[in-house]
Amino acid sequence: MKKLFALILAFFVFTISAVGLAAQENSQMIYIITANDFHGHLRAEGNDPGAARWAGVIAKLRSESPGGAIILGAGDMFTGTLDANAEHGIPSVKIMNTIGFKADAVGNHKFDVSLQETKENAKIAHFPLLSANIIDNKTQKIAEPFKPYIIIKHKGIKIGIIGLTTIETVTKATQKNMVGLTILPPEVVAQKYIDEVRGKGAKIVILLSHIGSAQNLSGDIVGEITGVLTKVHDVDLAVTGHTHMLVAGNYRHIPVLQAGCYGQAVGEAQILYSKTAGKVKSVHVKYVRVKELPAYNDEKVGKIANAVTSKIDTKYNEVLAINKYELTNDMLGQSAAGEYFCDVMRNTMHTDIVFFNGGGVRAAVPAGKVTYRTIEDVFPFSDNMVQLEMTGEEVREVLEHGISNTALRMLRFSGLQVRADITKPEGQRILAVTMLDGKPLQDTATYLVGTNGFLSLGGDGFTTFKNCKILSTSTSTVEMCTNFLKTVKNIDYKRPDGRLQY
Repeated sequence: MKKLFALILAFFVFTISAVGLAAQENSQMIYIITANDFHGHLRAEGNDPGAARWAGVIAKLRSESPGGAIILGAGDMFTGTLDANAEHGIPSVKIMNTIGFKADAVGNHKFDVSLQETKENAKIAHFPLLSANIIDNKTQKIAEPFKPYIIIKHKGIKIGIIGLTTIETVTKATQKNMVGLTILPPEVVAQKYIDEVRGKGAKIVILLSHIGSAQNLSGDIVGEITGVLTKVHDVDLAVTGHTHMLVAGNYRHIPVLQAGCYGQAVGEAQILYSKTAGKVKSVHVKYVRVKELPAYNDEKVGKIANAVTSKIDTKYNEVLAINKYELTNDMLGQSAAGEYFCDVMRNTMHTDIVFFNGGGVRAAVPAGKVTYRTIEDVFPFSDNMVQLEMTGEEVREVLEHGISNTALRMLRFSGLQVRADITKPEGQRILAVTMLDGKPLQDTATYLVGTNGFLSLGGDGFTTFKNCKILSTSTSTVEMCTNFLKTVKNIDYKRPDGRLQY
């Protein structure tokens, strides 16, 4: 209770002080509320507060902002759970409409669905989807339905909001949905649009980006966004996403903000604009953890979410198996869930090895009943599995690229024992690789390998797979795993088992 009181008191002191300063300088205080990487987490589960509570906190913060607040999304909001994916992200769009988002940046997961489906989402959305660096190859213009920026007028001040998308979309997006599009490096186009919105009278400029940021132990801003901010000027705020981090700091005097993921936090920026000076005087950024605030629930959002989740529960809550121990999933470290299901794939496909991208294993599996929905939450971006031939040298290249590559999450695999030194650069990390029979991996030998379609096409920068001979295509990841669980009925796997040592 004392902690809660302190949080609320700090917010009011922060707000009242800011309002007083604005009045003294003939200024306006502009309030920005941000969210990113919601990924359709409609339910209150584990650390996720659920859509209703998340929306309720946003509404509460907006009501406490004199003159209201501008609500912005920094991408990857629509899809990522069965609840949202089953209707191609539309539930998330409707929730964002209800909350009152003014814009959303285009993230790499926008391409989990086809461009046509994204156009349908855009028709439903009451806000634009912004990206200044996604180009239609035919027209050489910004690809529809995206816009490079918007200029809105708030409290009599024009604010330019420019959308930017991570260059990692080239390797992280579903490739079949990217046909006909080019992702330009965001730093190449950013200043052009900054100048353009300034030329149209924008007094405040915000980069609304689905581009990664983080803070090191010293509080310094690091990540892809720094490569953009190094090359621009006249920017007042950079809102970021993609890395699922809590970030509030400055890089080269530009405030940078990111609000975690899954609705677990929201970001706040207070921009003091001086009418006398004709410029921004100061910007304060912070993030707020939703569960550290009282449980304000948005009833309208709750009704939308409950209608969706009830339908999903009716259709997908068939119990497939009983799980004895939680299958943990540290996306940057060890994953019992990743190990178990990679073993399932290898045994089902009768291959020597299985590889699976770490970013594709998205959830732990709790102890107890395992349903179809459980597996969909583990593999929300499911596609077909493929069998291919690889040499031992190519297997080693995949391990070098995927082990402890924090930009990709940790590579998951089965059929190997690997010892690595993750302090070394790529190409020098893998110290030893043995097969399950204890024999060393032979560089010149040929192995039968299973992986998903995303990796087989070179996704996440695993270009080695593109040079390998595909022998066959199998069922989807979800179908393969659910069919297996229906047969075995029980899961008894309590480790990571030490197959990866580092």
